[in-house]
Amino acid sequence: MKKKLPILACLSGLAFTGAFAQEQTKKKDPYTRESGGKKEAGEIAHDLNIVIDVQFVSMPLNEVMAGEKKSLTDTQWRKFAGEKVATGTARVVDSLAILARSGQRTKLENALQLYSPKERELLAFDGNGPLFPKTFEVKAVGSTFEVDPVLGSDEKTLNLNFALRNSRHLGEIPDSRVPNERLQESDVMNPLFREEYVVSQLDLSIGESRLVTKFDAPSASGKTEEVVLVFIRPDLVKIATSLKPETVQATGSQISLRSSLVEVPAEIWHDWLTGSDLPDLFHGGAWSRIEKALADDVEGVSVVASPKLLPTSGQRAKIQNGETIEFATLFDPPAALGEKAAPKDFKTRALGTDWEIDPVMSTSGRIDLNQRLGYSSMHGYSINYRAEADGKWQPSVQFPRIFNTTFTGQVVLSPQGEMLVAVGTPADESGAPDLSKKLLFFSHHDTFNQR
Repeated sequence: MKKKLPILACLSGLAFTGAFAQEQTKKKDPYTRESGGKKEAGEIAHDLNIVIDVQFVSMPLNEVMAGEKKSLTDTQWRKFAGEKVATGTARVVDSLAILARSGQRTKLENALQLYSPKERELLAFDGNGPLFPKTFEVKAVGSTFEVDPVLGSDEKTLNLNFALRNSRHLGEIPDSRVPNERLQESDVMNPLFREEYVVSQLDLSIGESRLVTKFDAPSASGKTEEVVLVFIRPDLVKIATSLKPETVQATGSQISLRSSLVEVPAEIWHDWLTGSDLPDLFHGGAWSRIEKALADDVEGVSVVASPKLLPTSGQRAKIQNGETIEFATLFDPPAALGEKAAPKDFKTRALGTDWEIDPVMSTSGRIDLNQRLGYSSMHGYSINYRAEADGKWQPSVQFPRIFNTTFTGQVVLSPQGEMLVAVGTPADESGAPDLSKKLLFFSHHDTFNQR
């Protein structure tokens, strides 16, 4: 039987309060820290990665209104939310994290690619039948987080352009445009989506969490009962260039690079986030915990993929590993009652791991790594149209449910080190985002050989 790690009562990494907080007053606050400052003489030169952590906290509307009545600042909301999470009044519903370089656009996507009818037509031979889907559009059901950060010269502030999108598939609703006693509500259905989207530019303080937006949470009553608060916290991951420049010949060096996609329970990730310094967690700390969890056979911790490449500095390389599927993207309508639609315009889609890199080694041994790391999986089919045959409605137009998680960006790796570059959300069995789990993206610089 697999072991379970102990889970802290506060899952979000929010500030602890009460007696426990008083006992921790001498310890470093894991969510607010001083940054920048004067550099000591002889300090090792470093490059910087910027980690941007996003937390989604769901809170009852009356508690949110109470906080607004207190006229809390954007930064004071984090402590307020932490108190509510600690007492069970609020809960963390999701989290994301991404590693980026100053001035470089970076993107993380975790979404089910769901085909949805865009245009429909009534078939001439069956005027009382369901509308036939003529064209389709692809809906990305999940989350997309895109950032373009610019670090201030004092290394204390960050100007952040970002776009954050959440899309949810709430279910199916009957097609009311074709009222007919032959059709039951379960036969002809249209997807119902909910979109949450924010684009903004912010000036943030390094090491400080800030409330950036609020979303009304969906409810069965149709009224606002809970509100989702979105917090963003930036921090810096400093990369020491410990190799002496004269020991490295950057041009023509072959580099051993590896990536790891690791699935962990969301509770474990939030536990690590709470009890660790954020930069240390991203620079080696998380991977050390993964290695220990795997060695201890901890339940819910597993390696999804681990591609490896041996490129030359300055040369693009790519590896793809997995199955391919072929499916139709358009269909000709049935010619008569009882016939099925005829598929056409086929498309081929690769599943599994897809890793493309463009590494550049500096004379200090660090790696500037441009990369796109993706993983796709298939989760059955969604039915878009049914044809009546022998008194039953049979699936006639259907598409594969493909979940895709992708990190695209640039990071800097230390010599012979590893880095956590993104934290996303994997899929459940149906292909929908599974908020009870997290998917951790790691990049490893194992060794290099000079030619």
